[in-house]
Amino acid sequence: MRNITKLSYLGACFTSGQPIQGVELGPRAIRNSGIFNSLQNKYHVTVNDHGDVKEVRHKDQIKFKSHIRNLDILDSSLKSLNDKVTQIINNIDD
Repeated sequence: MRNITKLSYLGACFTSGQPIQGVELGPRAIRNSGIFNSLQNKYHVTVNDHGDVKEVRHKDQIKFKSHIRNLDILDSSLKSLNDKVTQIINNIDD
């Protein structure tokens, strides 16, 4: 089994699409938990924190008919998330 020495972290602060308030605080809670320091100290894993991807809201977004709440916002936000993950993967050796 290969030892992991680097880890990339990207928070996704999306609240649209579900009814529970506060989920956008999850990425910050993970950062504040001390898990990154624990990974470094116990397993010698370096965590590269790439910040958060926020929901993308455009005033002229197309409204989709769907059983998923705010699909128009999720569509744009997930595209933004995909773009950021692709950027991280393409720069993995930097």
